[in-house]
Amino acid sequence: MAVLGTILVLLAVLIIHESGHFVMCVRLGIPVKSLHLGIPIGPQLRFRLGKYLFTISLLPFGAAVVVDNEAMWRAPLWKRVLIMLAGPGANFFSVVIAGMIVSWSLAGALGGLAVIGVVAGVVIKFVAALIDGTIPLALAGSQVAGPVGIVAQGGELVASGKMELFSLFAMISVWLGLTNLLPIPGLDGGQVATNILVSLGMPRKWANTLTYACLGLLLVFVLAITARDIANLF
Repeated sequence: MAVLGTILVLLAVLIIHESGHFVMCVRLGIPVKSLHLGIPIGPQLRFRLGKYLFTISLLPFGAAVVVDNEAMWRAPLWKRVLIMLAGPGANFFSVVIAGMIVSWSLAGALGGLAVIGVVAGVVIKFVAALIDGTIPLALAGSQVAGPVGIVAQGGELVASGKMELFSLFAMISVWLGLTNLLPIPGLDGGQVATNILVSLGMPRKWANTLTYACLGLLLVFVLAITARDIANLF
């Protein structure tokens, strides 16, 4: 059950991230072409979700919102930046909302103070656990760990009682949000950087080529790390 809970937490964090992009696209009038859950390799299930094509892949640890690229580039820079930052923003916001839910269930009408206390408690507990070695650094992101490694280590921590699911959710949410703000093409922060460079005169095709190349490298990297994590299970 701990492993299943960890898988659901990781999927929830990914879905929340992409939901941030999706909602901002809809709000700012950028057409969304399709929605994807999973790494786009191997068998895939395709169906319509309202007016959107929705794809679920056999390898579940990934998600994406595919927009109309031309419409995106025609949009003002501020709209594009808001859409790119909406994913990490959704991750950070979800931690606050989850903290509110937990605090209200524990402290009822204390509201805001309880939220601050719960979220601060998670952060303090997380830092303390890193210092004393309770939480492996690989799970925290300072060493390389793929989705399978995170699930395996997270499941062990939850099963042993060293971490509850809310703390795990908060930690992964913050880690994913911060990672995506890095100025690496293919990540949200990199997309912001390349869009700013295009607005300053860099050819758009350079930005597209750089983004697709980095996305390909990231995909290969994730698959390699996943293969290593699976091998480490045996």
